Amino acid sequence: MSRRGEIRSEIHHLERTISKYRSYIGELEAGHEYMAQKRNKIENEVYEPERAYDMTLGDLFRGNLESESERYREQIVQQIGMAQNDTTEFLSAINRAIDRLYELIEECEREISSLEDELNSLSEYD
Repeated sequence: MSRRGEIRSEIHHLERTISKYRSYIGELEAGHEYMAQKRNKIENEVYEPERAYDMTLGDLFRGNLESESERYREQIVQQIGMAQNDTTEFLSAINRAIDRLYELIEECEREISSLEDELNSLSEYD
């Protein structure tokens, strides 16, 4: 195969690679959006209301029952908080992966540009 053919083949390979990376980015962005929505829903509808709930205001809870209920509430809030933190870390990891894919796309585009320059510099007979 001539150098021209090799260059064209390399360019096509890099273009397919970029397309694959863009597909991965789309999937990661969709997953990120879904997880962020679920995290926000839990934050607003479960975590914050549960954290703010005051067991001591109810007349039905007295003595041991009140303190036991408060302890359970605190455990729930703590476990939800830990899960929310894990979700936030996961979302950050998705963002880092997306950023890395964009870097890889830029590297491929630079390589394509370099190959196109080389292709343009070759004479018709090379």
